[in-house]
Amino acid sequence: MLISFFIGLILFFGSQFIVELYTNIKDVQEETVLVLKYVAFFHQSDSLQGIASGILRGLGKTRHASVSGIISYWVIS
Repeated sequence: MLISFFIGLILFFGSQFIVELYTNIKDVQEETVLVLKYVAFFHQSDSLQGIASGILRGLGKTRHASVSGIISYWVIS
C-alpha cells in the first residue's frame, strides 16, 4: 500500500509532466490531466482490492476472492 500511495502522489502531482511527454494538443492535455488525477485516487482502492484478494486466496478462501472479484469488476466497473 505504501508503494501504491507514492505512485498515486506521482500521478496526482506529476500528471501535467506525464501528459506533456505524450502529446502537445492542449485540449487533450487538459482532459488527460483530469483523468490521471482521478486514477491517482482509484489506484489506492484497486491496490487494496488486489492485496485483499491475495490474502483471501492465501487463506484458502477462494470462493470469497472470486465473488468479490466478480462484484467489483463485473458489477461495479
